[in-house]
Parts: sequence; C-alpha cells; structure tokens
Amino acid sequence: MFNIPAAVTAITALVNKFVPDRDAQIKLQAEIETKLIEYQHQQLNNQAEINKVEAASPSFFVAGWRPACGWCGALGLLWQFFLAPIITWAATLSGSKVTLPVIPSEELFQLVLALLGLAGWRTLDKIKNVATTAVKK
Repeated sequence: MFNIPAAVTAITALVNKFVPDRDAQIKLQAEIETKLIEYQHQQLNNQAEINKVEAASPSFFVAGWRPACGWCGALGLLWQFFLAPIITWAATLSGSKVTLPVIPSEELFQLVLALLGLAGWRTLDKIKNVATTAVKK
C-alpha cells in the first residue's frame, strides 16, 4: 500500500524549499495530498474489483483460496488450543512422553485476524442482501 504520510512529508519538504509564498505552499500541499488520497482510493477500488472477479469464478482454485486459508486457520486454532493440550494431558496421564508440534501462534493469529476482517466484509454483504455464487458444483 502506498504510504501517504511519508509521501506528504517528502513533498512538503520539496514544496517548502521551492515555493517561497506560504499561501501557495499550503494550497499546493493540499492539492498534492488530495491527489495522493484519490490515487490510493482508486487503487483500493481496483483491488476490490479484482476480489469480486476472483470470488465470482466457478473455479475452486480461484474462488476457493480464501476459504482454504480460513479452514487452515481454524484447524490451526483447533490444534493449538484444544487438541494439543488434551493429547498432552492424556499422554501425561498414561505415563508416555509425547512431543507435539507447536504452531507459531503469532503468524496463525495474523492469518485468522486478516480472514476475520474479510468475513466482516462478507457479513456486511449479507446484511445488504448481496448474493454470492462464488463456488458452485
């Protein structure tokens, strides 16, 4: 994603250096910042359109990658917080020593939280009665 604050800071320094009039500086900086925000808004809209096209694809490999990531995240959470502790507890009670794999939870949480953000958008679609027919048999 384009870093607007960094660009504005750099451009402000250039404007202040080459435009002596303070009113002209302020006006030029506002125009540049507006153009940068419009550019970023257009980029986000373009990505949203790409996402819509991907989601509408009848191919499971195009439309199904997000649900697959969601299931991976759900299985990772199931393992990390439910299955692994129960298996460790059962193994300890039986007297055996078992070393279970540990999933790096920081990366897992990033994946799950990002997908929950996408799910939040999908919930908004459902509230607005936007139908999805992304994956069909």
